[in-house]
Amino acid sequence: MKISASIFSSKNPIEYAENLKNTDIDCFHLDFFEKDGKAIEEDEFNRYINCQKPLDVHLICSDIDEKTIEMLNSSSTNILSIQIENLTNIQNTIEKIKKFNGDFGFAISPNTDWNLLLPYKNIMKHILVMCSIPGISGAKFIDASYQYIEAVKKEFDGIEIYVDGGINHDIYRKLFSNVSLIVLGSYLYNNRQNIEHTINNLKMEGEKLYDIRQTI
Repeated sequence: MKISASIFSSKNPIEYAENLKNTDIDCFHLDFFEKDGKAIEEDEFNRYINCQKPLDVHLICSDIDEKTIEMLNSSSTNILSIQIENLTNIQNTIEKIKKFNGDFGFAISPNTDWNLLLPYKNIMKHILVMCSIPGISGAKFIDASYQYIEAVKKEFDGIEIYVDGGINHDIYRKLFSNVSLIVLGSYLYNNRQNIEHTINNLKMEGEKLYDIRQTI
């Protein structure tokens, strides 16, 4: 399982990103809320454009323009997730997304009927399930997410499942068999004094859980 660090869970995201560069974290997760009609805060994004880690970008917006796609393609952005509930014209967004070079998927909250995603099976490489309220750092994990994730994984066979929101060590263990990537926010940041040790422990435990799963 890959681990993506939510950079904006810190009050000093640049300093936090610097501290994470030399760890085994797989990517940096960046959340952007639409502002003044723009899907992404360009000045903020440019601070990470030459980052030493791949970027995992989550957009909460009503639409996305071609300039944003070009900006993402010119950076180290490997993963792009767009919150489906916020889009005003999904089909129009999809036409633009076709120009994105990386791994694209829709983000969805567990209080939204996952049937909304069914028409877009052929264009998604992943589904990002938001297990807490999107964009609120430190929000609690929604327990109903476990059943939701299982249902989504069953219905969307072959599409990777990513999760974000309120995840800690215990939840990581419970999610392992159904999930390909987790986003860690407050849990990782709150352990920043031993951040490398925390990441390594999760990675090692992931390897053990994988070995156990292979023998079942």
